Amino acid sequence: MKPSTGRDLAEMYLYPRSLALLPSARAIRRCYRLVIQRPGAYDRWSAPIEDKLPPLVGDPVQWERHQRFAAALDMVDFERFALFGDRGLARGITHVEGSWPDDGGFIATGVHWGTGLPAVSHMKRAGHVPAIVYRPPIEAEMAGMSLPQRRYIMRRLKLLLRVTENTAISTGGAFERIRAQLESHRPCLVLVDSPGGPESRVVRVPTEVGVFRFRLGALELLARLNKPYVLFRCYPDGRTGERFLTIRPPRTTDSPSEIAEDLGRFMAEALAIDPGYWNFWRFRSALLEIPD
Repeated sequence: MKPSTGRDLAEMYLYPRSLALLPSARAIRRCYRLVIQRPGAYDRWSAPIEDKLPPLVGDPVQWERHQRFAAALDMVDFERFALFGDRGLARGITHVEGSWPDDGGFIATGVHWGTGLPAVSHMKRAGHVPAIVYRPPIEAEMAGMSLPQRRYIMRRLKLLLRVTENTAISTGGAFERIRAQLESHRPCLVLVDSPGGPESRVVRVPTEVGVFRFRLGALELLARLNKPYVLFRCYPDGRTGERFLTIRPPRTTDSPSEIAEDLGRFMAEALAIDPGYWNFWRFRSALLEIPD
């Protein structure tokens, strides 16, 4: 998509900052109304509606709209954190199922579904500051972006470091740093549905919605650590302004395949709740095989 400075300024700065000033439930509803009233808003983060879509998509208009809504609200959440800190985000969670472990030496994991930043703030208010494992932005990937978009990416990275109180861990040789974090009874956050990597390093997990393809490296990392992992997801209801957080009980295994199956079931549940909240539909062919 050709960069547009005016549009990027509106979508990445103007809309999120103005919505972040509102009470949480009202901001969620306004954000949802924004993507309804502006059909093209935030569409760079959504997969297009095609003639043939997987059955699990359901209503294609709502599916596409919810992709844009999740992207927009995620930006609002970062602005809310910049303005009000963890309290401003965590207070917006209206329904919580489960709880974070008392001992902080666990791995919080899941997939890029919903809007996860409030879950991080909720975890911190429970006494745990997680080290988020992230891939730093690559200069080549930012080629062709508008100046506002490039600056937004770097500002977002700074906010991520602030969220984690400067304990974020970049990928690439991260095992020892993650282990040290966990052995210090502090959690790490790792999301596993990332595209890329050779075909030989992919684990295929059949589920009722299709076959998920997880990168073996991330699963082997969790298995080698052999520490408790906790599946979580957080998502909004754009019509009511409510926000839901699910935290599963901790599990421990040294088997990458068991972790993959657990993640596959959890992601299938998430897509059944709302398929449009998966942030990576535009990479679907690399991550999810769906039968005709």
